[in-house]
Amino acid sequence: MKTIWIVGGSTGIGRELAIQLALASYCVVVSARNTAKLEQLAERHNISEQLFTIQLDATDEGACQQVWQTINQRYGKVDWVFLNAAIYEPASVVPFEQRKWRDIAHTNIDVVLNPLATILAQSDLIPEQLFITTSLAGYRGLPKSGGYGMSKAALISLAESIQPELAALGCRVRLITPGFIDTQITAKNRFRMPAIISAEEAAQQIIKKINAKTFEIAFPWRFVIWIKLLRFLPYRWFFLITGRMVKK
Repeated sequence: MKTIWIVGGSTGIGRELAIQLALASYCVVVSARNTAKLEQLAERHNISEQLFTIQLDATDEGACQQVWQTINQRYGKVDWVFLNAAIYEPASVVPFEQRKWRDIAHTNIDVVLNPLATILAQSDLIPEQLFITTSLAGYRGLPKSGGYGMSKAALISLAESIQPELAALGCRVRLITPGFIDTQITAKNRFRMPAIISAEEAAQQIIKKINAKTFEIAFPWRFVIWIKLLRFLPYRWFFLITGRMVKK
């Protein structure tokens, strides 16, 4: 039986992923800042013997170290890690709120780097698979999502950079790049979100490919194709499209 650590699993994709993996008889340990939501998750009787929760603020490097040690001591060596924590706020460029942009970027990067530093500190505890959740918004700069997209672009680059080195150590780095998911985060948006899917469906998409040999798990396919095409468009055409998005 695999032991799994999910960082950022009290809401959204992380929560649904934890539930579905626990129902599939994996030993799942969920960490998040929101203690109340963790308690609600732990109270699900149909998975209480497979799912365990530990409060964690992943922006605190010392706290990440303590939680990692606790998990390995209490539940055995961790096989898979999902670095899923993130924050999001719609952020227009005018008026420019520098503090908001900085907080989004720093938080979304720190909640990956802090657990990553911890799990790589001991070579004998490096997991078999390391999943980093980013976003399709990280592939090209889209209006209203500058701070969030900037942080996710950095994490995509991070995952691509560390994959060869960690593969040599027996750890597969996997990239999870969802489009719009119906969660508390996307409820803040005031624009039409194409191809939006539920958090439950998103978790199903991840689990379906959890043992695949592919580096990236991207979904939903309709939005993936559109974003991938945007990625290769010349800037002139790209800005024609995003300029219309601003006018809307």
